Amino acid sequence: MSTEAQLPAATHELTAYVLRYCSLVYFCYFMFQQRRIPRKMWTLMLPSFERTLHSPLFVREWKTISFEFQSFPDFFALVEAAQEKSRTSSPALV
Repeated sequence: MSTEAQLPAATHELTAYVLRYCSLVYFCYFMFQQRRIPRKMWTLMLPSFERTLHSPLFVREWKTISFEFQSFPDFFALVEAAQEKSRTSSPALV
C-alpha cells in the first residue's frame, strides 16, 4: 500500500493545521536568524522540525500552502531541503 493512500483525507481544516505549524517553524527560524534563539537551541529544535516537514503528510500539504512562504526565500529553502530528504531517502521497511 502506498504511503499516500495511508494519509488522512485532505481537508481545509488539515491544511490550516499544517499552515499553522509551518508558521510556527517560520517564526522560530526568524527568531534564530535575528539571534533571539541561540544557535545551540536551534540545533536542538531543527531535527524535530525537519522530521515533521519531510513527513508524507507535510510534503503533500506543502504543495498547497507553499505559496504563503514564497516571500521568505530562506525559510522556503529550509522546507524544500527538509522535504528533499524524504525524496532521496530509501523507502521505509514495512
